[in-house]
Amino acid sequence: MINLWNDSEICGQISMILKEHWLYTFQESAQLLLYGAKGIDPSLKLIEVNHCSNCEKTHSIKRIDSIIHLKLYYINSEVVLNVKRFIIESEEIGKIIVDIRECCGGDISASIELAKILLGTFRFKIVMKRDEIIHSENDKTNFTSIVALIGKGTVSAAELLAGLIHGDKRGLLIGDQNSFGKNTIQKIFNINNSLNLEITVAKFVFYCFDFKPEGLKPDIVLPRFKGTKYINLRTGHSYKKNDNDPNIMSIQLILEELLGVNFVKYGTLDYDTLKVFYDYVDKDYKEYISGLDMKVLKSKYHDFLLRKENDSHLNTAIEYLAEVKYDS
Repeated sequence: MINLWNDSEICGQISMILKEHWLYTFQESAQLLLYGAKGIDPSLKLIEVNHCSNCEKTHSIKRIDSIIHLKLYYINSEVVLNVKRFIIESEEIGKIIVDIRECCGGDISASIELAKILLGTFRFKIVMKRDEIIHSENDKTNFTSIVALIGKGTVSAAELLAGLIHGDKRGLLIGDQNSFGKNTIQKIFNINNSLNLEITVAKFVFYCFDFKPEGLKPDIVLPRFKGTKYINLRTGHSYKKNDNDPNIMSIQLILEELLGVNFVKYGTLDYDTLKVFYDYVDKDYKEYISGLDMKVLKSKYHDFLLRKENDSHLNTAIEYLAEVKYDS
């Protein structure tokens, strides 16, 4: 935990940023005051410079029959540009699934631009030093039917997009749990090579419903994986032959799910389990399983679960949109 007031150089840089952008002021007690913002808890923190793993791939967009499947990991101007390009090049549009279950947020402006493409007309408010009404009055929209897939990994700018889709019953939300529950907006300023300054400056407010701390609730709630219960596998331990542990049973249950095999000694790392394990991960047989080898199994299991036929959210969205008549 970094104490902001122990490093005079960092503290000086923070003071300059705050004064330059007229965001906060300091009292002698080093408390922070936010100028004129209503209903926002002042928040200032130093965070390490790193990148969300999802932010590196940002998005994918493809067609499933007559339905567009837009998978978002991070919302930025590149996403908006590529969606526009995809629409221009598409002969048939109208139905879309917006998959933001693992979307860690992004640029609020880009989220607004994406909402304009998807919805045409909408209205919400950003509360900051002065309230700013954000609205779009484009009567022409590219899509008549929208489903958004959400979950705990749906955060911030992604929640804004989901909320606008949900508002006025513009689209259906499907997921296994509520979204993250973060409607605040941050500005990020670089301090040095290893530190950024993150300042909460505003929040977004919907007109059609109240955004609650527990996040957006899906209209349809159902388990994500079809016909299977997610099996949690811990990957930090190694196990020798004949060891007993509940995590070994998790390995066996996953192998059963993937291969349709059955084991005799559940929770025991016997020869049969080792042989099936190493045949599946395509490695030479050993009389133990390392944490690294279990990561290989977990990765393969994750890929298996993410197949279209195993994704109950995606399949439910496809079935729903298939029944919706498209008005050209």
